Amino acid sequence: MANHLCSTDPAKLDVTGKVIRQNVISELRYVSRGEMVRYNEEDGYALKHLFESLFGGNAWLEIKHSTDLRQWKKYSVRVISALEVAAKATVQVADEEWFGQFDSTIEHGKRRINSSKDFEQLFASLAASLGEMSFLQLGMMPMRSTQKNITVRHQSNWKLDRYRSVQYVQNAEQLAATHNLSVERDAAKARHPSP
Repeated sequence: MANHLCSTDPAKLDVTGKVIRQNVISELRYVSRGEMVRYNEEDGYALKHLFESLFGGNAWLEIKHSTDLRQWKKYSVRVISALEVAAKATVQVADEEWFGQFDSTIEHGKRRINSSKDFEQLFASLAASLGEMSFLQLGMMPMRSTQKNITVRHQSNWKLDRYRSVQYVQNAEQLAATHNLSVERDAAKARHPSP
């Protein structure tokens, strides 16, 4: 079956098959059955913001207008790698089993991301990896695939302390830093009130 651009306005296409719309370039790709899949740069804003927050302004500039899957994979793997380093630098007390599970989850996430064939797979792989790491950091990753239905509203379904408990503790310096942050936020709000 020959690929065609369905109802896309041919006046908005350049010779490479990219759609040009209000200075936003969307890459067109075709999947089985001749369906058109489009990645729109505007759709990735939240993830771009995460990359910039974690890795600085150059990350934003590098990924800002990119429709190159390799660039997005690179930064997605960097997020996973940053979590790995952050856990090892920040988690002071945990059992070896937890560290082993966390390392395994990190490596599996990197493999999933690197094997992604398109943006949809990449974003799904990153989201799944981050979700698994989040639950593991709360105590354990629930494995309930054999159960028919789990509701969110019952806390007993989500108490993840079977193997370990998580607690946040603060020394005097951290407590003072938290207080100072709160004071700075309140002062900033007073200077720039919301409409």
